[in-house]
Amino acid sequence: MPALTSALRLPGIVGYATPPPGYAPYPLPYPMFPPPPAKTPQGIGNIRWSLVLGAAMQAVNIAGYIWTAVLLSQFPPPGSPDFGLIFTTLAFECAAGIIGFVAVLLFLLGVYYANDGREEYGPIHVREMEHALIFFIIALVMGLIGPVGGLGFSASPLTSVPGFNPVGGAFGVVRGLFVGLCLLTLVKTFIPKEDRTVAWIGTAILTAAPAIGAGISVFLYLTRNPADPLGDPASLPFAFLAAAGLAATELVGYGAFLWIYSKVLRRMRSGEFPPIPRPPMMYAPYYPGPAYYPWYPAYPASPEAPPPAPPPGQPPP
Repeated sequence: MPALTSALRLPGIVGYATPPPGYAPYPLPYPMFPPPPAKTPQGIGNIRWSLVLGAAMQAVNIAGYIWTAVLLSQFPPPGSPDFGLIFTTLAFECAAGIIGFVAVLLFLLGVYYANDGREEYGPIHVREMEHALIFFIIALVMGLIGPVGGLGFSASPLTSVPGFNPVGGAFGVVRGLFVGLCLLTLVKTFIPKEDRTVAWIGTAILTAAPAIGAGISVFLYLTRNPADPLGDPASLPFAFLAAAGLAATELVGYGAFLWIYSKVLRRMRSGEFPPIPRPPMMYAPYYPGPAYYPWYPAYPASPEAPPPAPPPGQPPP
């Protein structure tokens, strides 16, 4: 009997409750199914891959800025465009753009899965996910407005260098701040105090890099030669080298968050952070209705029985 009971309680079939000694097993009023897979580790994994691609994008930017600075140091005379410089710059920009686009898609997918599993780790995690979603929306809006807001600002050729636009840099500061806050809040429940310090450092780096770029662009604009308002092309190589340095700074920030997310994902997959199971849905037990008893007589009269006698007449007055 115990073997039969355990065999009948396999996942995916109607479960049978363990009966008292001497009684047969009786079925439960609802089937027993295995719990669905956790969504939070899947979201953390997608965000980790987006951080990998973000670091790769910054590495491509560093190489592109340095190579452009080297080519600009051998800038040809005016009127003879350098097609090698143009094609090389476009190649680096296209590669960085494609990698960044895929990274954004993975980040969106990771935030979706993490928000879908917001109730897997208790009410504190639910509250942190609400904050992370707000930070994500603000960062997304700033990331969409920033490039558009900086299109009309072209005081000198230096402002066309990526990362050296005051208007775009102002939006980039807000975007970097809220991207860091979103990345920190998504895993805040699972990291110790020392890892939170590393996350705060990464947030500060992502915020400071656009601010430094905007400050350099403002300084170059204020110190330009009034006789040559378009700027000095000889300073463009140094501007691209500074842009490479800012890209390397952001690479360090992405690396800090990548280390944190890899650590959290490894601990989740090892079972150190099991999801809190939701309480099962309770169904009202089924009780049979009251027994139906027909009115007397319970059975029809026999055909052989004599007909019933008429009622007695009324007594005389």
